[in-house]
Amino acid sequence: MSILDRYMLRLFMKIFVICGLSLFGLYIVIDMVSNLDDLIEQGNQNGSLFEVLCKYYGARAFSFFDTTSALISVLAAIFAVTWVRKHNELTAIQAAGIPTARIVMPIIAASLCIALLAAASRETLLPKFKDEILRSAQNWDGLAKQSVRARFDHKHDVLIGGRWALTGNREIIQPTFHLHKPLGAFQRIIEAHRARYIDAQSDRPSGYLLEDVIKPKDLSDMPSAVINGRTVVYSPADTTWLDSDQCFVSSNLEFSQLLAENSDTSYTSSRDLMRNLRNDSLDYGAGVKVTIHGRLVQPLLDISLILLVVPVVLSKKLQGLFLPATLCLVFTLGFFLLVLTARAMGANSYMLSPALAAWLPLFLFGPIAYISSSSLWR
Repeated sequence: MSILDRYMLRLFMKIFVICGLSLFGLYIVIDMVSNLDDLIEQGNQNGSLFEVLCKYYGARAFSFFDTTSALISVLAAIFAVTWVRKHNELTAIQAAGIPTARIVMPIIAASLCIALLAAASRETLLPKFKDEILRSAQNWDGLAKQSVRARFDHKHDVLIGGRWALTGNREIIQPTFHLHKPLGAFQRIIEAHRARYIDAQSDRPSGYLLEDVIKPKDLSDMPSAVINGRTVVYSPADTTWLDSDQCFVSSNLEFSQLLAENSDTSYTSSRDLMRNLRNDSLDYGAGVKVTIHGRLVQPLLDISLILLVVPVVLSKKLQGLFLPATLCLVFTLGFFLLVLTARAMGANSYMLSPALAAWLPLFLFGPIAYISSSSLWR
């Protein structure tokens, strides 16, 4: 790596780090305005305010990086190139016979590395800290009541809902399970005081353990309900690991998928999203497919945006520094608006297929970025 490469790379990374920390610090200040009292209360309950703050904002740092890495890379590239141009360093470097492409190559390479790092974080770190990111300051310990979003289990023909949810215990308060049709001795509705989600074990599938069952009242006299040779509702009448006031409803709907606040799939890995698409109990729409395709194309979009704005800053036809920087910001805004609009159309309408909605911005901006950056390689 030459001295020029190290200089440009150091300048780019310095601006990237300063912009990133400044924006994240601003986010923390704004968030604390409304949530500091709740975080202090959570700190008193959990022993340490500093520990709660580190966990709360530490998890959100990964989400913030995923959301803003592309934008910060563009800003860092614009400011780095503007810096060397403003101080006439660009003229001196070109006078030494160094081509323009050689000057900006470290910036492009660093932007590519950041795009790949964001993709890796999207698939590994965000799913790992999903629960912490989705928990609010008011419900950091998972003991506050949350709304339940009723979901239909298509594989077991049961609508799962309830009054409240406690994320800390994966528990539903006053659950109501609506069967699509009567199953054996079980009629359409099963009600209880609470239900806990239990992962699959060697002797039982995953599902919900209903405790203090209210309806049906003669639960202990009813045999388990079966669909196509598969037990759906386990009854204490013929299930040894159930008490007389308990029943178990098998389901592939995880507890997190019943929370109204957890409808966003941004923090789920692509592997889990594809597994959910193959889950017979779920009925995901086109939005998940758009998300999967969007993750595949995102690094290419990030590099296309860099190749689009850097030549504008280096253009000799645009005098001064204010006009090129303004045009770059306009191009960046238009770029993100097109990406968001296309993905919204693919997820919420039939105007675009999920694949086309995710790849359309690259089809439009890719050739423009190639033509715009062709002047760098001459």
